[in-house]
Amino acid sequence: MVRAYGRILRQLRSEPDFAERPFDGIATLLRDLNNAPPVTLGIATGHTSAAVIPALEALGWRQYFRTVQAADMAPSKPHPGMLLQALDATGARAEQAVFIGDTSFDMEMARAAKLEGIGVTWGYHSADRLFAAGAHRIARSVEELRSLLCVH
Repeated sequence: MVRAYGRILRQLRSEPDFAERPFDGIATLLRDLNNAPPVTLGIATGHTSAAVIPALEALGWRQYFRTVQAADMAPSKPHPGMLLQALDATGARAEQAVFIGDTSFDMEMARAAKLEGIGVTWGYHSADRLFAAGAHRIARSVEELRSLLCVH
């Protein structure tokens, strides 16, 4: 079943009805973060690299991310492996980094890697659940996230 999913996912994502659709305002935020030195962007995702890299390329976002850490490259969340690898790949220290996520697993992973976790409520888990898992701050909109990240 997992192998079949991997094969069909690429095919589905190539069809407009199944393509990734970013949340409103994310494309602009990523562009602005990418242009805001000394910001370095990376991804740590529960998706496999075979799924996430084509999605980033289809959206025109691959160039924004210096590192992409995926589920096939490290232990699953909430293990901190993906974030530790991302720090290593970028040369950043934990105290210089934040991890933004929409699940309690994301916040637990950030806490385990000793990064500040920022929870976003437009994904899977509620603000209460994100805080309980270790989120330092919560953004309820992309504009609120922009403000928390001090991107103008």
